[in-house]
Amino acid sequence: MQTKETNMAKILKIVYALIILVSLILLVNSHNTLRHCETNKDCASDDVCPEDLKRSMCLWKECYCFPQHDN
Repeated sequence: MQTKETNMAKILKIVYALIILVSLILLVNSHNTLRHCETNKDCASDDVCPEDLKRSMCLWKECYCFPQHDN
């Protein structure tokens, strides 16, 4: 039978892992956005994305840049 302390330790590890995961997601999202938008056309200008990230898209009212895939 597991004791109360080991169950609490497992729960705390899960909570800490979730906090780190959410923090990383917020960090990545905060550095990827370039400007506010309403539609994809708002992100279509050439000055939105750097040279290596050619494709832009309006997601959640923010412009995001993605690599252009050559087919």
